[in-house]
Amino acid sequence: MRSTAIIVTAFALAGCASVAEQSADLAGQRSCCTAMSEFKFVPLPAKGVDVPLFPAYAPVYEFDGRKSYFAPFIVSGSNVRSIDIESDLSGYRDLQFLAPAFLFLDRKHEPLALATPALRYEPPGIIRFGHMEGKVLVPEDAAFMVVLSAPATEAVAVDHPGTSTIFMMQGNIPIVVPHRGKTAVYEPAPTGKLVLTPIARESGSPVR
Repeated sequence: MRSTAIIVTAFALAGCASVAEQSADLAGQRSCCTAMSEFKFVPLPAKGVDVPLFPAYAPVYEFDGRKSYFAPFIVSGSNVRSIDIESDLSGYRDLQFLAPAFLFLDRKHEPLALATPALRYEPPGIIRFGHMEGKVLVPEDAAFMVVLSAPATEAVAVDHPGTSTIFMMQGNIPIVVPHRGKTAVYEPAPTGKLVLTPIARESGSPVR
């Protein structure tokens, strides 16, 4: 495994580029394989996993005529019912995010289903920055899962409500000026970092 520092550096470098620049760079990348059966599948970690899809870190494959960085996992025998998704924000003013797609394969590496879950904005909390989040269901007969970027994903517009703040003091009286709310438009990008948390079939709790 590469270090967290390398992942952070790759994330920062990708965030410096526009979506158009990232897409152009991806188009020039060489596909790693001639078939999905050649992917280096690894077991999906029960405690969750960070999935960085960046140049020089993730491989590239042409999925039905469209290139994407990807991460391949084994899900057979894992008792995973669904996967919670968090997609970190990146780019200028953190207005980019990776919208993922999940390609599920059978034991012969043939496609079973392609899921493109809708993501919603989750505001920052005590221990987590603002991010996009969602959920994907795992087919019971899926043996493998490939995480890639979703095709033709629309931008997500989020209304951020305004807050009030003390602007100045007039004697002993505070003058409060409300800030107007604003709408931020988050643009899907071909690179980014995901956090995936598997959920067990029986309990509905994270797999342990």
